[in-house]
Amino acid sequence: MDQKIGVRSHAAHPTWPVPGSVGRWESDLDQLARIAETHVGPLLIAGDFNATRYNTQFRSILDRGGLVDATYGVNGTWPSDWWPILGAQIDHVLVSADIRVVTAGSLKISGSDHRAVYTEIAR
Repeated sequence: MDQKIGVRSHAAHPTWPVPGSVGRWESDLDQLARIAETHVGPLLIAGDFNATRYNTQFRSILDRGGLVDATYGVNGTWPSDWWPILGAQIDHVLVSADIRVVTAGSLKISGSDHRAVYTEIAR
């Protein structure tokens, strides 16, 4: 039987880290890290972070908030017209330690240059 759980969720879409906007991108990621480190209870942050898991600012969100990348190991999510294994995974679902990830993956959707990421969670 499914059990309902209350989860605080945030959608993430920091600006692109291109010349002229890198400072804003870093600020956007820092804001997400502040949300993560001050949360109480189950937390989920999902979206296009414009960063791979190996990026220092992205890792700061995980480290400061004690979050786990539920979509770790999902192949590339951008660009969607490449084979997923060749793309960059810049779309993520991050969850707090009190959330259990049942499944996670990605799928191609029409009208987007990104693959969608999804997770099934439990407590």
